[in-house]
Amino acid sequence: MIHKVVMASFTAAWEMLIDLPLPASLKNAGKDFEDDVFSPLIQMSFPVVGVVAGLLIFFFGGVLSMLSMKISGAVIFAIALTLLTELKDSFRSLGALVSLFDQMIDRKPLVYAMVNLDNDVRNAAGPLSSLVLVLAILLKLFTFYVMFYCGYYYWMIAVLVLSFTIQGHLAAAPALNTGLPVIEINHENRLYIWGIAGFFVLFILFKSPYVSLIAFVAAFVFANVVRRFCEIKFNGVTIDIISLAGYLFELFALLLGVLFLSRI
Repeated sequence: MIHKVVMASFTAAWEMLIDLPLPASLKNAGKDFEDDVFSPLIQMSFPVVGVVAGLLIFFFGGVLSMLSMKISGAVIFAIALTLLTELKDSFRSLGALVSLFDQMIDRKPLVYAMVNLDNDVRNAAGPLSSLVLVLAILLKLFTFYVMFYCGYYYWMIAVLVLSFTIQGHLAAAPALNTGLPVIEINHENRLYIWGIAGFFVLFILFKSPYVSLIAFVAAFVFANVVRRFCEIKFNGVTIDIISLAGYLFELFALLLGVLFLSRI
């Protein structure tokens, strides 16, 4: 029974983060226990979802490295991972990023732009906002190519764990419209998600401890700064702000890997 409650929590977290469907067998495993799932367990499942998704990518990279040449494998890995990481939320995070830059180009205040994010990537209005879209995609293609070529695709575990943890942290903040969080967490439980993320990132990824520590500290500070900023400026967060924060950190963590891990 306990494992079914855990599975139901994992499934709920997966569906909040990733649009790509789970196998029916996994999705149905905890279906009868949805009423027993409580918010802290769902939030703590966010980094677990990152681990599972990161391990799938890690195994994909390992199989691809055995079946292909280094350069051709890197090209395939870069294209596949770019598509997958954008499809995981149906391009909504990329759309929010483009919308943010689009409004800032129009000289809208940052606070106004963040509250009025448009997550539909097809609404990129001008050439400069379209350039942001292209640059974000090219950045991912480049970092994924280097990641595979240099053999540190295990770093995707840390990238996804911390990106999803940031989103889980912000999901417990008051929502802008209702004042109620997406995931209701007691104050004493607020650091549990970071303890789980820290375990995965700092103790599992022992091959790159210093970079992992930098990424973890950066994620923790960034999540708290974004939450505090949103609570002060407009009394809450939106789903688009949560997605955008995770996406921005994802790009940062990919660049961090290129800067440090490609030299190992």
